[in-house]
Amino acid sequence: MWLNKLYHNHVFATLAYLLVVVLGLLAYPQLPRERAPEEQSHVVNITVTLPGVSADDAEKLALDPIERMIRTKLKDLEFVHGMTVKGVAIVAVTFKEDIKQSIYERRVQELRREMQALVSADLPTGIPPVDLQEQNSTAPDVFAILVYGPGN
Repeated sequence: MWLNKLYHNHVFATLAYLLVVVLGLLAYPQLPRERAPEEQSHVVNITVTLPGVSADDAEKLALDPIERMIRTKLKDLEFVHGMTVKGVAIVAVTFKEDIKQSIYERRVQELRREMQALVSADLPTGIPPVDLQEQNSTAPDVFAILVYGPGN
């Protein structure tokens, strides 16, 4: 019954609608939000460049010794994934999610130290420096959008 009266009273219905819109607009700036939620991804990528070497040789010369060293000398690992292409060996090391940040930083330092020892002892001489990068999801550029289209 009251809904029928509201339906026939256009002025009251419009004012009620505008009241809801204005209250929503006033409440919007007060909503809690984060620019980029802080989430730690405990992943380290190791890239070894071996110019002029086939993928099979890159696996034998670089990938296998690196994976063996990581699995035997590092703790708190979730998984290790290796891949080779012509002239490049890439290893992704993922640490456990529940690891404390201080322990994670210590494990990354251990990884750097062990990689330096491995480069000087087991990897071929004369290769470019080994690239060891941490994936950090707290960086400001979490997402990248590529817009592509025909030019003028």
